Amino acid sequence: MGYFKEDGYKRNAHNASHDEYATPWPLVRFWEDYIGRKFTLDPASSTTNHKARTFLTKRDNGLTSDWGPNTCLLNPPFSNGGILRWTTRSVDAARWGALVLGVLPNWVNDPWAVQNVKPFASELFFIEGRIRFLGANGKPGFQPTFGSVVVIWRPGLRPAGTDLKVDWIRCPLR
Repeated sequence: MGYFKEDGYKRNAHNASHDEYATPWPLVRFWEDYIGRKFTLDPASSTTNHKARTFLTKRDNGLTSDWGPNTCLLNPPFSNGGILRWTTRSVDAARWGALVLGVLPNWVNDPWAVQNVKPFASELFFIEGRIRFLGANGKPGFQPTFGSVVVIWRPGLRPAGTDLKVDWIRCPLR
């Protein structure tokens, strides 16, 4: 396990030279059932690990591409301050009509969570148990030393004065 810098903090996580870990299909299907629709855009993926028919790769640059009014599954790179940039982009996309579901590390005191989850997200789920992400070969690979959360930004964002729904959910991969 290597250390990398995330928004000014060091984390014992994974080899930051490789951020190509995919969300397991059972987790994708679980969240599609929860939100009641299929994911239509995977804005931070590759040609081998995407979970939606439409996807954006590093070359497409999902941080600057239009996400439109899609239902987005976001499993962004965790290294090099990426989470703050991707959650900021998620807020912008939801403001313009996208539903964004982010699979993120359980670092909810970090700037990305304080700036982009607490004031704007509709739902925050702490995942009980650890997710084993898929490697480039599609087989179970990286399992972080930290827990995960799922954040949902609904179209138009959470209305001012309403509470962020927070809950715990058992990892559907057990």
